[in-house]
This record gives sequence, C-alpha cells and structure tokens, in this order.
Amino acid sequence: MLRAALFVTFLAGFAPGGDPVLVTTGKPVRTHQVVVDAAPAAFFPLAQQGWSAIWDRDTGAPARIFGSHLDVPGSSADGAIAEAAAKKFIDEHRALFAGDFVVSGNSVDARGLRTVGFQQQYRGLRVIGGQLGFVFSHDRLFVISSDALPDVHVAMAASHIDVARVEKWVAAAPTPTGERAVLPLIRTGGVEYVLVDVVDAGAYHVYVDPSGAPIARAVRWAFDGAVDFNAGVRYATSTRMDFPASELGITANGNSVQTAVDGSFAFTGSSATVVTSLAGARVRIVNAAGALASKTLTVQAGGSASWNDMDTEAVDAEISTYVYGNQIKARDRLINPAVAKWIDTQLDFHVNENDVCNAYSTGDDVHFYRKSAQCQNTGRIADVVYHEFGHSFHNHSVVSGMGAFPGTMSEGFSDFNAANYTEDSGIARGFDYTDNPGREIDPVGTEKAYPGDLSVDPHESGKIISGALWDLRKAAIIAMGHDEGVKMTENVFLGVMERSADFPTAYNSALIADDDDGDLGNGTPHQCMIAAAFAPHGLVEGFETTTVGAPTLTGMNISVPVMRPTNGTCTAPAVTKATLTWSANGGATTDVALTASGDNYVGAIPAQPDGTLVTYSVLVTLDNGASFGFPDNQADPKYQLYVGPVQPIYCANMDTDPMWTQTTNKGSQQWVLAPPGLDPTTTDPKTTHTGTKVYGNNLGAGGNYPANIMTSVQSGVIDTSKFDHVRLQYWRWLTVEQALYDQATIEINGASMWSNDQNLVFLDKEWRFQDIDLGKQASVQIGFTLASDDSQQYGGWTVDDVCIVGIKTPVCGDGVLDSGETCDDGNVAGGDGCSSSCQVEDEMPMMTDGGGCCSAQRSGSGSALLAFGVGLALRKRRRGRALKG
Repeated sequence: MLRAALFVTFLAGFAPGGDPVLVTTGKPVRTHQVVVDAAPAAFFPLAQQGWSAIWDRDTGAPARIFGSHLDVPGSSADGAIAEAAAKKFIDEHRALFAGDFVVSGNSVDARGLRTVGFQQQYRGLRVIGGQLGFVFSHDRLFVISSDALPDVHVAMAASHIDVARVEKWVAAAPTPTGERAVLPLIRTGGVEYVLVDVVDAGAYHVYVDPSGAPIARAVRWAFDGAVDFNAGVRYATSTRMDFPASELGITANGNSVQTAVDGSFAFTGSSATVVTSLAGARVRIVNAAGALASKTLTVQAGGSASWNDMDTEAVDAEISTYVYGNQIKARDRLINPAVAKWIDTQLDFHVNENDVCNAYSTGDDVHFYRKSAQCQNTGRIADVVYHEFGHSFHNHSVVSGMGAFPGTMSEGFSDFNAANYTEDSGIARGFDYTDNPGREIDPVGTEKAYPGDLSVDPHESGKIISGALWDLRKAAIIAMGHDEGVKMTENVFLGVMERSADFPTAYNSALIADDDDGDLGNGTPHQCMIAAAFAPHGLVEGFETTTVGAPTLTGMNISVPVMRPTNGTCTAPAVTKATLTWSANGGATTDVALTASGDNYVGAIPAQPDGTLVTYSVLVTLDNGASFGFPDNQADPKYQLYVGPVQPIYCANMDTDPMWTQTTNKGSQQWVLAPPGLDPTTTDPKTTHTGTKVYGNNLGAGGNYPANIMTSVQSGVIDTSKFDHVRLQYWRWLTVEQALYDQATIEINGASMWSNDQNLVFLDKEWRFQDIDLGKQASVQIGFTLASDDSQQYGGWTVDDVCIVGIKTPVCGDGVLDSGETCDDGNVAGGDGCSSSCQVEDEMPMMTDGGGCCSAQRSGSGSALLAFGVGLALRKRRRGRALKG
C-alpha cells in the first residue's frame, strides 16, 4: 500500500558528514501486550462494558480497543453518522485520547467496513504519526485503533534551516515544504517531542530541529513490503509458517537497507528486487558447511515475499536458526533487561557443523550440528536453539559474588528457557524426527528431586530445577492468571539464574527475587507458592508440604498414603483427584477414582480370572497443579500384577549364592552377591526386597557399572518340560542409560525377551515386580546382560527373588506336586506310601529308598525353595508316624 513514512529514526549527536539515517519502515515496531489489568483507571468503564485493549509499552496508550461494540444505526451507510459517533467517543474518553484530532479520512472498503480516521495535532501543528481510526460494520462501532501520542508538549521557538548541513544528507538542494510539525522520538523509557521543519529533499523528507540541524530523514512517499523466512513452528517437519526476517540486512533495488523487526522495509517504485543475507542486527549466521545461502526475491508494493528452502537441509538450518535466534533473543531481553546491551549485539549462530545429535553454547555464540539417521539437524529445531541460547543467557545473567555457572543447573535453566517460550514442558520435539519430546521437564507424577536424582547426565540433573520452575509456573498461572503468573515466574527464574551457585541455594535466590521490602525474615509475597513448588524437588530444607507415598497392594486392593500438614504458615496443597488406572492383558485401560480413607486414598482392581496379567498406575493431583505418579519411572510407567496360582519350579532368593555363571570383557567379577546400600551415593537400592542380600552389577564402592562393559550372568538349565506354561517372575531395581547408548536385556535360552527403553533413561526408584511370559518351554536358562558405552554409567541390574514358575493341568502321577496333592511319586500305584490319587498313605512303613511322598520330582537345578519346603514338612510328618507305629 502507498503511505507516507510517518515515524523516523533519529540521529543522536549528529555531526556534519555523518552517515544519514534512512528510515525503511512506515513506523517503528513497538511491543504490545494484552493486559487489561494494567490499564489506567480511565479504561475501567470500557472494561466493564466488555472491551479489551492492547497497550503500547512505550507510550502507555491503547493501541487497539476491541471485544465489545456500540450500536450506531446508519453508520455503515452514512459517513456523517459514523463521524459524529467517533467524535463523541473521543470526547467521552479524553483521558485515553488526550490531544486535538481532525478528521483525515472517511471511507468504506469492498467488505463494507467503514473507517473514520483522525490526524493528531498540537496547537494546530501535525503530530507526525499521531492518528486514530474508528471501524464500523453492520451499524456498529467495534474496533478503535490508536497511534495517538500521549502528553504532547514542545517549546514553540522559531527555527531555521541550516542549508549546508542538510545538503550533506541529499544530493539535490533542499526545499522547505513550509510545514512545521511535531516529531515524536521514541526513546527507551518514554517519548520525546521535537518541533521540526519539514524539508523536501526529493525522495526524502528531512526533519530539521529549531537549531537548523537535521535530526532524521525518511522516505517521503514509498511503497512498503516485507521479507519473511519460512520455518517450522517447532521443527523442520512440523507445521511451518512465514516469520518476519527481523532486522535483516538486504539490498532492495540495489540499495542496502535493513528490515524492521516485522520484516518490513520501504522502497520506491511498484516492486523491489530483494537480495537477502543471513546477517541481522542481532543474529548472524555462520555456515560451517560452506558459503552462506542467499535468495533473490521480488516484493510487490504492499506485499511480501517468503524464502522457503525446506527441502534443503543446510539452507533450511540457516533460515530456521535465524528465525529462532531472533525469537528467543527478544523474549530473554524482556526477562532480563540488565543484559539488553549484550542481547542487542550481533551474535554468531553457527550451523551445519560436522557432527550429529547435539549442539552447544560457548557462553556467547552457539553451535548446531548436521542431521543423521537418528537425529534432525539441530539448527532446524526451535527448542534446541532456545535451549543453547539459554546457556549464553545464563552465563551473562550470573551476578558476580553470588551466582555461578554449574553445568547441571544451566541445563535446567536452558530447558526452562525453551519451555517458557513454547509454553510446552516437552523439550526438543522433532529431535528424533517424531513429535515426541527429547526431554520432559514435567513428567506426569515423576518429578526429579535433589539429591536423590542427581545423575551423571547433567541434563537429567537439570530436570530438578527446570521441574521446580515449571511447577511454579503452573501454580502461578492457576492463582494469578496467565500473564501475571508467567511474569512472576520469569522474575523468579531470573533471580535463581543470577544468584544460585548450586541446587541448595536456588530457593534462597528465588526468595531474593520475590522480596518486596528488603527483609526475608517476614516472608515474601509468593513465598508459600515458591516453597510448595520447590519442596517436592528437594530444594526447600525442612519445609513441610503435601507428600504422596508409593501405593501398596494387598490382594487387589490399592492404598496410597497422603500426608498433608495442617500446621505452619503456609496452607499445604490439597488433593483434588486420585486415580487408579489399570488394564488386563494389555487391553483397554479403566480409571478408578480413589477415595479418602484417613491418611490414605484407597480403591481396588476388580477381580480378574486366573492367568491375567494386570498393569496399573496411580496418579494423584494437587490443587496447585502438582502431580505425583507411581511408578516413578518414565521408561516403565506401569506396575505388574499376575493373577492366579503358579507353581515354583526354580527360585533364587539371593540370600545364598545362586552359583550363576558370569562372562565379561573386563576380566573381573562384575556381578556381586552382597547386602545392599554399601555405597549410598549410587542409584542402587538401599534395602533388599526380602532377606539380607541382593545380586547385581558392581555392588559396593563406586556402585556403577564401568564404561564399555559387555557382561552377562546365566543360571543353570532348569527343566520345565512337565509344565504347560512357564513364566519368569522376579524383583528388580534397574538403573541404566537409554538403550540408544546402554543396553540391559533379559535372555531366555539365549534369546532376548526384554530390554530397556530405547530413548528414556531407565531409573527404578523402588523394588519392581516383573512378570515375563515364556510360553511352553522344555527347559529354561535365565540370562541378565548389560552393555555400556563410554559415558554416563548408572547402577545397572540389581535383582532379588528370581523365580521360574509354571502353570499346568493337575495330573496325578507325573512327579510334580500339584495343588490338592499331598504327594506325587511319579506313578498312580498305591501301597507305596503315595496313593493312586496322590495322597499320603499314612499307615505305610517308611520307604528306605526315598520313595513315597518324598519321591515327588522337583524340576530344575538350584533351589526349588517352596516345593522343597512342602516336601520336607511331609517327610517329617511321615517319619514321625512311622516311629510311633
């Protein structure tokens, strides 16, 4: 569209010979925020009528008023009626539209929208850029647009034109237009007004202040257009859209100009041939794969052109990173204005570097890698760019003398930086070419806590602080509304970044940021909310808040302990919902609402037929948005329960050495039988499941499995031929890196039957029962294996009470003691101490060859503990009776 360049850029301290400032936008882009609560009292009557407003942060004036309407009969068809209604609105709301306004336009477009425009004046002089617009449709006034300037005032001194100085700005001799006007200069912190004379310099207007010196120039009459960069909203293959090529250096019809924040620029003529760069005022792309890409675009007057190279990885990475870098810089500038000077400098964003599946920050510039079969090019993933810049943001935000840059916390801050921008706790969607998050900082019910969840992987440890900040964000939004809740959380986020040296100092740093009177002794405005969010993450020592314990199962009945303190200065969060979710044999899930019973929430899984494998989980939600989920293992989020009787064939309770065979590439014992908890700093269990000992990887000092280990342990061969169905049932405490790097497997007869999750770190935090259906097997040999890479080792396998159990149709005389049998000697002949119905013959003499009841076959090698115990009891009984006879 054709329009005058209304607002201009000014030259501070301009001197003759200085480079002229060419304004390339119709007006500067100002940051708006929809916050009705921040409106002046003068807006309240309109708010009560349902109107909303967008407020200009620079001027404090309304930029748009909308959301309700005034009925103005005849206004759509009759311009005079509409003009009168607009003038009346101005007069009734002088506190919002201070100043003088004269009608500048009254038109109807092809859609029937009538707009009445007003030009702002000051003592009869035009206020450059000051205007109002009233939009009517269907005989209703429903939108008011304002670029009116507040509190206009200038000294009305005479001015003159310093021709020699003006001529340095233009080739042609200047000609005064005869217009004197008021020029607003938007500076940081407010608006300054200058009385100017307007000089016609051909294609430009030059604004001359009362001293005769030129202070700015603007394109006199120009078409404007815009350049956009097309990129994925979150990642390359997600929804894509055009984003402004913000503050980008381009050439337009051969002239070097810079786009505005919204990607717009001005040019003369009906179209512009634009040659893009990838260097902007705040972001400069450095392409490690070669020369920077460029694109020639044609922009029509009033239109825009988009650069889209989505099918070329390297180019799309350059374009996308430019977009994402400008986005996060703008947001972080609002969070921490103290580092605005650094944020506003041109920062190098390196893309297409010769590596894969990662990115990094040096504390200033940031670096992104190429794609691979497993991972997307990280410069094409918005969250990764936001995250890496977050490290640099953290580095420059640290307050000397208090804060520090621990890598674990910086990972958490950087994840929160991304999540806060996207409003999504799932980080790095698209990393593995799916919409699944690479990390989740708010896993449902499975929060990371200090110090128990400190990990060799700093990204995992970082979830402690990112999770606390996200929980605070959720609670603040619930309590205060979205905008105010986010604003408060960003203030705490900044404070923790600035002044935390480690996890234990995070909470105190949060309170410093939240303090309103220089006295932490009397609390802070949001201390209870901050404490309730940080405490479940282990960051508030001694703070009592609502806690939820792991569920206990008795038969089919579930009980979940909940402790809610009732004393103290803070009201503890209350349970809003407790749900048991279960399914049978992998079928559809069913939710059961748990009900309060004293200090517990209770419920039950309905009775199931024998042979059913039930999986279940529990989720408890509090009124501050926090949640507690069990089991607390993202990689294995369902408990197991097998319903029905089974017969133990082989069991190893680990109190005695099971004599399993080890293999390893490290040349030493990697599987140890020992009491648990020998090294309390590891992720291994601190207690047994039963008894006194457990069996696992490298138990004891150090605790974690070594790097580059290939190790396994195998039981003996167990005879299961007499059983129709065989199952492995055991208890485990497994902590291992995701299978992409470290593999934990269970093998049966050399074939893998189970392995850890490919993409999630596997961290048991309690003893977990696991049932694996082995089907019909003539024999079984159990194997537990572990293979690791060269980084990030965990506790590995710890197992207890490992059993092979069987299911069969009871058959008397098969040598297996079935339910209902008191003996089974492998035949159905009576008179040998075991009757034809497999019942003990009480009056038969004791068999010296171990026959009778004691000849029942015990399948397998090792200790058939339960079956052997029954047989022993029967043997003692028989002997006692024989002696008595």
